[in-house]
Amino acid sequence: MASQVKQSSEIFSRDLLPSYADIQFLASLKQSYDAKADVPESLDNLATTFSKFAQTQKRYLQVRMLDRAGVELVRINWNGIQAERVTGKELQDKAKRDYFQQSLDLAPGETYISNLNLNREYGKIERPLTPVIRIVTPVRLLRIPYFR
Repeated sequence: MASQVKQSSEIFSRDLLPSYADIQFLASLKQSYDAKADVPESLDNLATTFSKFAQTQKRYLQVRMLDRAGVELVRINWNGIQAERVTGKELQDKAKRDYFQQSLDLAPGETYISNLNLNREYGKIERPLTPVIRIVTPVRLLRIPYFR
């Protein structure tokens, strides 16, 4: 039992603590997303930031921003070689996923870490099987009226 606790502690320190810091860093980058979710330029800026982050880190399967309803605004996939932006109809509704539901009551700065499970795309378990842990934090944005 003691060796399992030690092993779990080592995994947490090696893998999850850096991820916790990474998500807090991304959430702090409000200048990359200027709070105008309906403005394509704003989403492009956020996607560029997320792409650079994923390309540099090379360890996250996906980096994404969901709106308050659970729909992806921006998603970057890491394919093992490069970061790729997902756009248009390929963006998904994640409102019913447990990690989104668990994040709804989080305060700014709090983080939800999911259990280890298998990645799902479009409601189906992805093949080959891909184990994932999801790390989620809310980003509270000041809504600024925008007129075009």
